[in-house]
Amino acid sequence: MRARAWLIAVVIAFIACNPNSNPAPSPEPLAADQTLSFPIAQDVADFDPALISSAADVDVLRNVFSGLYRFDDRLH
Repeated sequence: MRARAWLIAVVIAFIACNPNSNPAPSPEPLAADQTLSFPIAQDVADFDPALISSAADVDVLRNVFSGLYRFDDRLH
């Protein structure tokens, strides 16, 4: 039983470590125009995240500020 488990572990390690078994995907070419646009139903009342008052403002500000910060492992 242990010999089978050892053999299976060796085979899995060999397959996982074989560089030719999983070729890296080729990157897709980027579009010439890198503009992201989406419709806004109403004007944004305020761009201060502490003063937003409507769901439409939350959606817009979430898209604006989402790439400007991130949490670390300790949520700081």
